[in-house]
Amino acid sequence: MEYKKDIAKKSDLSMLVDLHDRNFDDKEFSKFLGKKFIYKFYELAIDDNHTRILVVRKNNKVVAFSLVFEKYSIFLKKYQRRVLFDLVFLFLSKLAKLSIKFFIEFYKNVSSKNFLSVVDKKCYDYYVGSVVVDCNSRNDFQVTTRFLEIYKDNVELIKKSGNCCWGSCRVSNSKAIRLSNTVGLRPTHIIRSYPENIQIVMYSDKKT
Repeated sequence: MEYKKDIAKKSDLSMLVDLHDRNFDDKEFSKFLGKKFIYKFYELAIDDNHTRILVVRKNNKVVAFSLVFEKYSIFLKKYQRRVLFDLVFLFLSKLAKLSIKFFIEFYKNVSSKNFLSVVDKKCYDYYVGSVVVDCNSRNDFQVTTRFLEIYKDNVELIKKSGNCCWGSCRVSNSKAIRLSNTVGLRPTHIIRSYPENIQIVMYSDKKT
């Protein structure tokens, strides 16, 4: 077996999307929107100069990754522009099917995720994003060890850039909360959200 840590490349895009789709909970908003939106998210993340995806490869296949942002607010604006027409098309297709439930769930998802209400504006751009270890590789010590290394490397990068950073996960995701604690991100707020409340974790340099 060959194991390697690396920065994600364009050629990894389909593997990142597949890992996200297979390992993220169906409650996640990205899963609600569908694979096209997930694809464009990671496509932009790979291209963006202020976003970094570190991956673990097992025999050249991506089996784990960590994603962080240094300018999250700008990334979101770029992403929203990139998926605008896809979103309009999705709305029209759901409207044609009279899928009222879709619009209700979309509104509940979007309107209940006001992270800026609890995250300081100076810290908001430094976001610890998606982390995934493939469900088929979680018992592989070589994979999990390297995943923890890339995760810590990524978090240290944005800690140094902004002197603070934050992350989020569903309140029931105890593994993600424990993982955050290993790099100094502590639970600070719980946001009332749909379909499940969200736990905010934060790190801040006390000297700033």
